[in-house]
Amino acid sequence: MASELQPDEKLCPFCAEVIKKAAIRCRYCQSDLDEPVGEAVVEAPPEKVEPQPPLGLGKVKTKKSLLTPDLPEGSEAQADKKSELDSADREPSRTTKPGNKPLAWLLVATVLAAALFGVAWWRASQESPNSGAVTSVPARAAAMEAAAKNMETILTYSYDSLDQDAADARKVMTKAMAKDYDKTLAESRDKIISEKRRLQAKVLASSIVRSSETRAEALVFLDQLTTQAGNPNQASFDQRRVVVTLVFSEGKWLVSKTEAL
Repeated sequence: MASELQPDEKLCPFCAEVIKKAAIRCRYCQSDLDEPVGEAVVEAPPEKVEPQPPLGLGKVKTKKSLLTPDLPEGSEAQADKKSELDSADREPSRTTKPGNKPLAWLLVATVLAAALFGVAWWRASQESPNSGAVTSVPARAAAMEAAAKNMETILTYSYDSLDQDAADARKVMTKAMAKDYDKTLAESRDKIISEKRRLQAKVLASSIVRSSETRAEALVFLDQLTTQAGNPNQASFDQRRVVVTLVFSEGKWLVSKTEAL
């Protein structure tokens, strides 16, 4: 009569030889076995997919709204940025003054802008004369300036002049973009007014990615400061990178799409 199996033994289901219970391969027939008995396999829970928030401004692919940034409580350090933006020249610029912005951000903006300029120059040099690409430096500069100026107009408003600010913003957008803008603004209008919010945008740098006679794409680096009237310690300061698509219509460049990176 065969001896009884020991607590640490089991029979191979393929060759019926006695093997160790912890074995995962039979040493006699070399068959692969199931996981050892008594060792439960713990499966990781499925990854939770967070629902995406609504788009912030027109066709903007970002989790954080460009038009209505969050306003955290007790942001005293960020409130100090208000004086910097208030004193800054409102004309858009491609560079930033030393000491006005964090050095790391300036370095990143400068390097990326230079890299994009180099890529754009190389691409322009490879284009054939009939490709429709704009290689003229003044033409590209005009599109880049419009991207910076228009984004400052679109992303700057105050609760006490909201209607006028929105009207100014619509003037630098396409009709389709303005429709999305109005929808986003309508959803946040009551909150902006009740909390006495002000949003101020300042472009630090911009560079043309590609352009033609009627369409251009620019990468824009900008600061956003959200404040609340009567509560200087409550503010939100954000540094953003946005790809701005423009179309040339009726003698001027209009924003047709924005995509925050």
